[in-house]
Amino acid sequence: MTTATAEAGTVTGAAVRTEKDLIIATRPFTEEDKGKSWAVTISSLLILAGLAAGAIASPWWLLRLAFSLVEGLTIVRVFCLFHDFQHGALLRQSKLAEAIHWVFGVSILVPPSVWRETHNYHHAHTAKIVGSHVGSYLMVTTEMWAKMSAKERSDYKLLRHPALIFFAYFTVFAIGMCLSPFRRNPSKNWDSLLALVVQALGNALIFGVFG
Repeated sequence: MTTATAEAGTVTGAAVRTEKDLIIATRPFTEEDKGKSWAVTISSLLILAGLAAGAIASPWWLLRLAFSLVEGLTIVRVFCLFHDFQHGALLRQSKLAEAIHWVFGVSILVPPSVWRETHNYHHAHTAKIVGSHVGSYLMVTTEMWAKMSAKERSDYKLLRHPALIFFAYFTVFAIGMCLSPFRRNPSKNWDSLLALVVQALGNALIFGVFG
């Protein structure tokens, strides 16, 4: 406990908790309400399906655009649930939840096996420079920058360029999460190829059938 923290507690008149006390106090929040988890998961998926149906059925492009924008935001919401499930914080050991999130991950070019491997590495090596690009964007120190060649600096700028992030559908997901892992280890990352195939067929269906 720092002096500043102790002084703050004295001024407010409140009891100051130790680090152990804080850990104990947060334990009730680590207990999952599975009923609520399922309700959030199912409702989010139903909303996502409804928005997709609305975008498909809309006769006017402005209405279709509105549906699509909200659908995109809802995909982010479901992705947050996907993220928590992969960390074991949501519906742990549920085979049905595993199947649902596996299908969702493949459909958005985020194969669960590749995500777990890279994202867990990212969490385990937070604030470390070496390997910072795994599951995130490459970062170097000013000392490393000074020693880099012109080509290395150019590559680094490209990797962190806003355009690359803007076109993340191709650069981060299609290439980084699917094509590259499959090329590294086809037998282990077969679902990466499946994700690309599913995405290609889905796009062909959308453009070919719905325009």
